[in-house]
Amino acid sequence: MHPIICTIKVLVFIGFITLPACKGEKEEVRPCSAYTLPVATDQYDFPVRPGTPAWASLKTGQEKRDICQVPDTVLKRISTVGLVETCLDYPLLSTMSAHTSLQRGTVAVLANFNGFNELRRRPESGSVLANRYRQMGPQCLPSDASEIEQGAYSFTFTHIEMILAQDDYLTKLSAKDRKTLLREALTKYQQKNAAADIYGIFGLKTTAFLLARIMQVERYKPFLQAISSDSYLQVFTDHVELQSRHETLDIVLKHATRFKESEKG
Repeated sequence: MHPIICTIKVLVFIGFITLPACKGEKEEVRPCSAYTLPVATDQYDFPVRPGTPAWASLKTGQEKRDICQVPDTVLKRISTVGLVETCLDYPLLSTMSAHTSLQRGTVAVLANFNGFNELRRRPESGSVLANRYRQMGPQCLPSDASEIEQGAYSFTFTHIEMILAQDDYLTKLSAKDRKTLLREALTKYQQKNAAADIYGIFGLKTTAFLLARIMQVERYKPFLQAISSDSYLQVFTDHVELQSRHETLDIVLKHATRFKESEKG
């Protein structure tokens, strides 16, 4: 799926919020949407969004970035759950894929929005993001969804995986919570792989990137040794770039699975 599809995420994602629950989960039934809040939050409602006449009147990227900033008075009182929802609803979030690498684009987007600047200061931000990710279901897309809807849905995972993979949030988690996140990401990878026609290599590589970054923060020796002797793996862990070698995904998955098995509990 081409990254350009993500620019219309905001317009079509609303349709997934109230989808029914998935069936077949042994431990729990999870919502069939990217995320459904259990209760209302104090999420900020951006007054100007793509697709509106006001947005169309903006001439430059800087004007768009400026109009999307959250007022300081709101940032001071908003809850962390509300702030996470605000950040994931940021109208320019999809532009992370419009750079020379997805990692560079993510860093740029996170630096240009004051919501993320505030989120980085919250000690609980990592756990709130991880909990949100846990409740997302890659397998819960309706079978009759259009190609545009599939692309929009898949990019909800791309965005949160790229955010979670940043050291600002991984280092806020305990070692135990990082291992829990790794197990969750492995599950997401398997579910995405089972729906490869929707997620494709692009969808798989952001999950693998999250796995790689967790192992890097955990200083998992076998993976660090593999990076030191494999330039492709090093580039992937730095920039989310496969350089046409898709086997890198298998290497990351192999190490993540071994790490999971060796660090249970």
